Amino acid sequence: MAEKPINDLFDDLEPDPWRASHPFSGDMADANAVLLDPTKSSAKRADALADWLKQAQPCLFGRMAAKAQTAFCILTEGDLFRGEKHVRDVIQQSRRVWRRNGALGKQHAFVIALISPVITNARPGPALRDLALRLCGIYLSSEISTDTIFLDSLGLEIDRPNLKERRMWRVGVNFFGAQGDQRWWHDHRIPGGMAFSMNSIGHMTRARLEAEMPMRPAPARVDPADRLVDFALLFAMRTIHNASKGKLPGTRLAERDSSCLLPESRRTALREMASFNERKYFGHYHTDFTIPTEYFDPNAAKPMNLKELELDFTYLHDQSEADYGLMGIGQETIEREVLAALGWDTLSENRSEIGYDG
Repeated sequence: MAEKPINDLFDDLEPDPWRASHPFSGDMADANAVLLDPTKSSAKRADALADWLKQAQPCLFGRMAAKAQTAFCILTEGDLFRGEKHVRDVIQQSRRVWRRNGALGKQHAFVIALISPVITNARPGPALRDLALRLCGIYLSSEISTDTIFLDSLGLEIDRPNLKERRMWRVGVNFFGAQGDQRWWHDHRIPGGMAFSMNSIGHMTRARLEAEMPMRPAPARVDPADRLVDFALLFAMRTIHNASKGKLPGTRLAERDSSCLLPESRRTALREMASFNERKYFGHYHTDFTIPTEYFDPNAAKPMNLKELELDFTYLHDQSEADYGLMGIGQETIEREVLAALGWDTLSENRSEIGYDG
C-alpha cells in the first residue's frame, strides 16, 4: 500500500481541545504572533525563532548557537502542498549551507522548522506523530521510527600552521513541538509548529577552541580533550540541572558516586557541577531518541507509570567509549567526506547510512 502524501498527513491533523483552555505561555504567544503571520518572510521568521531559542530553550548550547551559528530551514504549509520532492530540495539546500559553514567552523546547529497555525494548535496523537516521522524521513532519506536514535553528520577543517586535520562528528536529530508548552515534556516545546534540531556539542567545542588558538600563547594552549570537559561537559550538566528546576522537569542530574572516575584535576573544571555525577543523569524520556513516543500523548501530566531512564554524559570524556570518537572528540576523515561536508559533492538520493537504530 502506497504511503500517504505528506499533504494528506497534514490534512489528518485535528485541533487540540486541551489548548483551548490552556493558552500558550507568553513567550510562545509572542513568538507565534510573528512566526504565524503570513506576511512575514522566511528570514523574519528565522530571526524570530532564533530570538526565542536564545532566550527560552533550556539547552545552553542551543542558546549559544541560536543566531549566527545556526542554519535555519523554514517550511510552510505551502511547501507541503508542493510535494515531497520540493520539501526535500528545500531542506537539502539549507543542509548544504549548514555543512559548508560547519566545515569552516562558522555554524554548529541546524533547525528545520515547519511553521503552521494548524500544526501549532494540533492535538498530540498518531496524526501528528506520522507527520513528524514523514518530515524526518524526507530530511534523512531514511525509514524513520519512534523511540530510535537517528543521526546526521558535520565536519570541520582544522588549519593551523602546525596542524592540518579534518574531523567529522555524528549529530543527534531531535523533535520539538508547540504541543510541549505546559505539558510535562515542556523542555521540547517550540513556537510556530514543529521542528527538528541538530546541534553538535563536539563540533562546537572544537571549532571554538580552534578560533581561540591564534590568540593563545603556546604554553596556554588547551588540549581538545580537556576542553570537552571544561566547556562541553560543564554546559551539558548545567543544561540538565537548569531544566530540572523548571516547572515541568523531565530530566535531572545524578549524585556523585563510586562510578565517577574523572581525575580531581579535571573535576575542578566542572566548577559548581563537580558534586554531581559526570557519567550519568536521569530522564523520563530518552533525550537521544529522535521522536519519542511520549511526545504524542495528549495528556498534559506525566504518566504515573513512566519509568525513569538512566542516560549518560560519557561521550564527552570517556575515551574508551565509541561515542567519544563519534560525537565528542570527532573522527579524522578522508577527503571525500570533507568535500561532502563542504557541500561540494552531489548529495545522493539514498542517504540511509545517516540514520541508524541506536
